[in-house]
Amino acid sequence: MTVFQEIILQRYMFAMMNTKISQEYKNLKSLSNYPNDENLIVPEVEYLEHLDAEKKLIGGEKKWKSYRPDFVIYPKLSESNSDIERKGSLFGNGSLLEVKMSLEHTFDTHQWIGLLHNGSSIVASLTVLKDGEWEGICQKVVKEIVDKEPNLEGAEWLENPHERIQYFPITRSYLDEWYIKNAALMLDDQLHDKSKPRFWLCVLTNGSMKNWERIQERFGKSKRFWAWKNHPLVLQSLMRVRDGDYLAFVHAQQVPHPEHPKTTRWSYNFKPGQKATEKQMHSMEVEIKRAYFVRASSSSTKQKNYSAYHVKLGDEEEATFFENCNSDDCSVPGCEGCSEYGKRPMNRIKWPHCLNFQELDSVICKDRTKIIRGSIGRRWSQSGLEKRGNHPVELTYDEFTILKASIYANQATETEQKRISKTEIKNIIQDLKDIINPSKD
Repeated sequence: MTVFQEIILQRYMFAMMNTKISQEYKNLKSLSNYPNDENLIVPEVEYLEHLDAEKKLIGGEKKWKSYRPDFVIYPKLSESNSDIERKGSLFGNGSLLEVKMSLEHTFDTHQWIGLLHNGSSIVASLTVLKDGEWEGICQKVVKEIVDKEPNLEGAEWLENPHERIQYFPITRSYLDEWYIKNAALMLDDQLHDKSKPRFWLCVLTNGSMKNWERIQERFGKSKRFWAWKNHPLVLQSLMRVRDGDYLAFVHAQQVPHPEHPKTTRWSYNFKPGQKATEKQMHSMEVEIKRAYFVRASSSSTKQKNYSAYHVKLGDEEEATFFENCNSDDCSVPGCEGCSEYGKRPMNRIKWPHCLNFQELDSVICKDRTKIIRGSIGRRWSQSGLEKRGNHPVELTYDEFTILKASIYANQATETEQKRISKTEIKNIIQDLKDIINPSKD
């Protein structure tokens, strides 16, 4: 019986590359084919720059199948790739990483072709090889390629194949340690009742409100998405958000300690220099200006409860909506290019992590609306801290409902915006009653 699928190994590699703190990561970075300073890691997306099912591979006559690597790892912009333009789904200079349970697993010719032609590639698996064994494997592969396509004999990208594709042996003990720590979370995600949505809080800052208004005006309520910068905590949250989950995007700020009125930035401090206890954090206040309640929506039309997270690729408007152009002096989101500069390639993209959703309701709060943090406590700060990526934090159904009711209760007057419908008011009142007096069922 198969009790361990390759996708678990891929998830381990993805988590390890994004957290960047383990010894395994240091071992991986020691390979010359791994970027010194990665900007973005994209999993499981068709790599069209070098291979295309409709085009012949350079130097040969045979049509090879299009290649979908497990990961494309893009280094940050450097002198070697400073002239890259953004075009195509994954255009840019990137390293390819293929993950296998063992080297005995199926490894098709078109996969080897893609890795070799890219040149800066890595194969990772649990197989332990002896000295010189990897070089022999690669030479055998090259012979098989040339036998199928004699015109490729002598091609530059087939020389020194063991250097163009480097081998990384995954350390079993590190994998075991990671799996033990994360198995419960992964199992919870898999067994989560798909009929019951999760609930999330996202804090909007003053700066992000400008982008929120831009995208609201451009795409309306039905077709919407939001983008985050590259941060491990952002990925950990976004990859758990599923189609049908509810999110509250709240434009808010921390209310300072009475004795220190100027300290309005999000932190875990009760006052400067003093960390707040859990009890103190629960009693602290948050000032709310606006709130938007949305429902996550997946791009998949086949699978219910599918992940709503994705990376915006390509050259279309949505993929560059939050980005400025390739000029270091540009500060215009969605810029097509200033002077001789073009759109940012994957090596320079700043806002790659996106979430699709539909906006359900929006509320403008009364001036100086303040609410007690309550059981949400320090999660307000976790989502509010820009240095942590303003990542979504999970709430319970009760916490989400009480937060929503508090915001509705502090809605601005009718002259400032359209009032919430009576039906919605009745629904939220009933939800609060259910929390106070839960059904025995």
